[in-house]
Amino acid sequence: MVIAEQLPHELAGQQAGETQVKDVRVDLREDSSGRPALFIVLVLSEPPKDAETWPVDDLWQLRRIVRDTKARMEAQAESARDELPWYIVFESENYVSLDDEDIDELLDADG
Repeated sequence: MVIAEQLPHELAGQQAGETQVKDVRVDLREDSSGRPALFIVLVLSEPPKDAETWPVDDLWQLRRIVRDTKARMEAQAESARDELPWYIVFESENYVSLDDEDIDELLDADG
C-alpha cells in the first residue's frame, strides 16, 4: 500500500475553484458490500458563503486530480499498485465524526 501512504502528501494543498484541500487521509475499511477498500478522504475548506455545499464543478475537478495523481504514482511505481477498490470521500474541515455509541443513542427509538 505504498501509493496509499504517499497520496496524502501528494494531494495536500490542492485547489479546485474556490475549494481547497486542507487535509488528506487514506482509510482502509469495508465498502458497502463488505469488501476491504481504500477511502481517500479529502478534508475541504468550508463551502463559499451563502452555499450549503461545495460547487459541483470543484468536486469533479478534485476527483480528476485524485484519479490523475493516483494513476501517475502507479505508473512511476510500477509494481506498487494498490489492488483494492478505492473511493473518494469529501469532508468539511469542521466535520465531527460520531462513534458507534453516539450513533446508537441517536437511533434509539425505544428511549
